Amino acid sequence: MKQRWYIDRISFRIVFPAIAGIVLYLAMLMVFGNLENLSGTFFSQEALFLVILSYINHEWAILMLGRKKSQEALGTGIFHQRLIYFLILLMGTALISTGIILVYFIFILRYYHFITELMTITILMVIFQLLVHIYYTGMMNIRRYHKLSIEKEEIQGRQLELELESFKSEMNPDLLMECLENLLTLINIDIRESDNYIQALSNQYRYMLDSRKKDFVMLDEEFEAGRELVYLLNDAGETRIQLEYSRVNGDVPLIPGTLNSIIYNVESTMILNSLSPLSLKLSLDKDGDIILSHPDRPRLVPGQTINMGKLNHSYMHFTNRGIDRRETKSGIEWVIPRLPKIVE
Repeated sequence: MKQRWYIDRISFRIVFPAIAGIVLYLAMLMVFGNLENLSGTFFSQEALFLVILSYINHEWAILMLGRKKSQEALGTGIFHQRLIYFLILLMGTALISTGIILVYFIFILRYYHFITELMTITILMVIFQLLVHIYYTGMMNIRRYHKLSIEKEEIQGRQLELELESFKSEMNPDLLMECLENLLTLINIDIRESDNYIQALSNQYRYMLDSRKKDFVMLDEEFEAGRELVYLLNDAGETRIQLEYSRVNGDVPLIPGTLNSIIYNVESTMILNSLSPLSLKLSLDKDGDIILSHPDRPRLVPGQTINMGKLNHSYMHFTNRGIDRRETKSGIEWVIPRLPKIVE
């Protein structure tokens, strides 16, 4: 249900003109130096007349605000359109006020020498209408800006959701080809070990398929998938890369495929050998972020890597940070931001 603006509510349109009319009446008394007689004239006929006049002009202002062309003029940056709009508003206010004042003085009071009163009341009404309308148009622009900001955030949210779904749907064909090459080598060396390799490969792609249905998984589950990936990436019968994790708190959520993407990129860009295996250490820092650290041993010609852009945008869907890769004295650290409590 669309929420109504407060100036469109009946209660406001009744109460506000009455208050405005009283304020204008006090201003008129101050202009004519008759404020000392306020106690005897507060509920006089003139006060009621100004309340009615305020009500009619306020309805005229709301009518102008409600017109589609007026809203478009106020919502654009074209100066002459805004100027024309305010001129029409103020001229209309002056004509309405003049007409009502003429009727009031000539036909009700039977008084014909009211030029001073006519000019004073009309000028006060125009000034008051201008100030009130500047406030209304300012509030209208704020509401429009707020609405556009919300729509922009919703569009960005939908785009991030699409990128998250796109990231989760990627199957990494390069990994499959590399694993099949390792499997062909392993079959000629150890048939029994090749069965374990096929089972690990099956588990890896089953995890990829199952994670499509999830927005996040727990660290323990992701670690098991990462451990199997490390097993698949090691050449047949050789340990070139290791994954270590001392379980402190495995109930930390993260986006499915995070560790696998980082591990695959590390394997593709670092020098690996069985004499000195590359050790990947998984830990949590004091802020709850997940840290994956390893020595820095870059290849001269890196292999095929996974684009981390979609994964970073996926994390930005839940938090304001992406995955940070930073160099330290001991090597490389991948900082995976902790997802907010609402995700946990």
